[in-house]
Amino acid sequence: MGARVRGIAVLTGVVAAALAATAGSASASEPPQRATAQADLDGNGTLETVTLTKSGDAMDLSTTVEGKTVHANVPGDGFAGTVSPLRVADFNGDGAADLVVRYSVGANTDWFGVWDFDGTGFRQLTTPDGKALMLNEGGGLAARTGYACADVPSRELTSVAAEADDISANPITYTGSRTTYQVRDGVATPQRTMDLKSVPSADPLVSPNPDTCR
Repeated sequence: MGARVRGIAVLTGVVAAALAATAGSASASEPPQRATAQADLDGNGTLETVTLTKSGDAMDLSTTVEGKTVHANVPGDGFAGTVSPLRVADFNGDGAADLVVRYSVGANTDWFGVWDFDGTGFRQLTTPDGKALMLNEGGGLAARTGYACADVPSRELTSVAAEADDISANPITYTGSRTTYQVRDGVATPQRTMDLKSVPSADPLVSPNPDTCR
């Protein structure tokens, strides 16, 4: 099942990239688009203004902390059209905000990267192998993907990837997995994986709520 879900992800990326290639020349001439959010990036109780600026296919993340302005180049495939709102989260419960940035919009699934402020600048969160931590959300009827957080007792991040057993069934059930991570010092380390077998669509196990990560 895991290979099939990854296959959906690869196909989504290929389609998005192809559409971006056809639209890139037009979007490059459009004026920059911006989204802003208020977030306590350093955990000192003061909110910073974070700005995501999209120009063509390029995105720039910027803020000013303690009088110092910092920037980061953020990946994006240009398919999303207008710049997407930033999501503010706290994946390790330390009081310092993490920023969830939409990288790609597919037919049914959106892909996000996560950034934090490490005291000197923006840092993209990774997995232990050094690859960027990617969160996805959506899937339509064919799949359930998303993320949520829980305090058990410390904050943990869980991502869900499950595929429909039979989309013509009523109710539709999903089979896949939930992977739980501990986020520390910019690294999301897997802690455990729960196998999901024929879980009904209304079950919270396959309906994660990203608002729990705020």
